[in-house]
Amino acid sequence: MTNIVNLFSVEPVQTAVSDDEAASRLLGIRNVLSGLELTAIQTQDRMIHALYTLTVANRCIRIVLDDFREAPNALQLIGQSEQLLGLIEFARTEVAALEPYLRSSSAGR
Repeated sequence: MTNIVNLFSVEPVQTAVSDDEAASRLLGIRNVLSGLELTAIQTQDRMIHALYTLTVANRCIRIVLDDFREAPNALQLIGQSEQLLGLIEFARTEVAALEPYLRSSSAGR
């Protein structure tokens, strides 16, 4: 048991990062989300993938906010993040509404 490392007890390393890096991260998340198209979701597998992508994007936004909470432009980042989180919730609702119309994932195999 002495060889077990608890990764969650490690304090985060504070690195010098610019405000532009935070905005760049949020822009990258926005770019990934803009690649999601409702018309491309025609199977349950695609729906699950889209919902997973939305969940990961949500978590990434929260990580960016946590990483840059002390940044001089934190309020601006919060505003951008809230907008993205709102879009994620809207997209999640839209994707979930497609479920009754989707083909079973095993039907195409």
